[in-house]
Amino acid sequence: MKGDPMAKGRIKTVNDASHFGFITPDGGGPDIHFSFGKIQRGDPKPGAEVEYEVGQGRKPGELTAVNVVVTDAPPIRPAAAPPPPGGASSLPKECVFDTFYGGDGFLKPEIFFTAPRAAAEKFRAAGLKASQFRQLYQAFLAFAGPLRDNRMEFGAAREKFGVMYVERVVRQCERGHLPPVVADLMVDHRTLALSDRREMLALFRYLTNIYCYFGDSDRN
Repeated sequence: MKGDPMAKGRIKTVNDASHFGFITPDGGGPDIHFSFGKIQRGDPKPGAEVEYEVGQGRKPGELTAVNVVVTDAPPIRPAAAPPPPGGASSLPKECVFDTFYGGDGFLKPEIFFTAPRAAAEKFRAAGLKASQFRQLYQAFLAFAGPLRDNRMEFGAAREKFGVMYVERVVRQCERGHLPPVVADLMVDHRTLALSDRREMLALFRYLTNIYCYFGDSDRN
């Protein structure tokens, strides 16, 4: 259960359509269920080695894997869609943060001005449409708003973030509906956002600022 040492195993099967899979524990016993929203790091592919905690499932006596970390694979990074003509395929360094907070405990001023302006320019150059950006923003707002207002626990927000990441970022990029440079924003800050409530809310603030610079019309 939660608080016990991390268990180890190997992913047996994955259902991409339903966003879940099963892990075969190293120590034997029945396969254990996990959902994509419980993945903290890595790409859940069959055969991948994982570490995880065992939690209580929805039904009495049912167990599920939580805080799943893929230990022998790199983090998920969408790569199916090629860069649009004339667009960059990754964000400039000034748009990527290892923390959104300065030494004084306040949000870094860069996330309000220089970084979101530069990111918005990259997004436009990559061919992002306002409607695509709006969908991503609203998907994030759906749980960032309740988290900000203390109507949702951080653990629940982390799970929602995982679902949004898979459905709105990874899948949309794979289908060519989202420019890779936009996916890079979430990829580059995913671990940071999942590490701390304040960092997740700061990422949403950063995305909001980019959205403001980008504009809500394809004519901009």
